[in-house]
Amino acid sequence: MPKVTIRTYAQLREYTRGQPRVDVDLPQPRPLGYLLEQLGIPGEKTRIVFVNNRAANREHLVQPGDTVDVFSAIGGG
Repeated sequence: MPKVTIRTYAQLREYTRGQPRVDVDLPQPRPLGYLLEQLGIPGEKTRIVFVNNRAANREHLVQPGDTVDVFSAIGGG
């Protein structure tokens, strides 16, 4: 099944069981906010999010094969 790689930083790793990187099944494009909700990451905990090294908002459609970097308000500036 196609996957998306999600990398978390600072305290957001608590939502990925302490792992800096998790691969999530993604059979079709989904909004970034949907993926973060699936991991249990609250919107107010995120400050900066990149998809494939480009800034993205929660409405951005994430495609299978993308890499998502999620930074917290403290760890990400």
